[in-house]
Amino acid sequence: MVDINKSRHDAIDQAVTWMRAATRDIDEQFGAGYAQAHPELLAALVNAAALDQHFIGIHALCGAVQTLANSVDDTNH
Repeated sequence: MVDINKSRHDAIDQAVTWMRAATRDIDEQFGAGYAQAHPELLAALVNAAALDQHFIGIHALCGAVQTLANSVDDTNH
């Protein structure tokens, strides 16, 4: 069974990791303090990372469903 509290904690940890990495990358690209002065850019990068992770999960789930469907199909022949 999925532990909701652990999942929530893991999600928060991941978001913080993305925020720190995005802040570092923005400041390296545009100069120190740029990320803090432009929170909309920081939010957009964190959102992009979250969406990417979401679609990676969906892709993995689709692969698992296809494997299951192939197994079911093989047992019917």
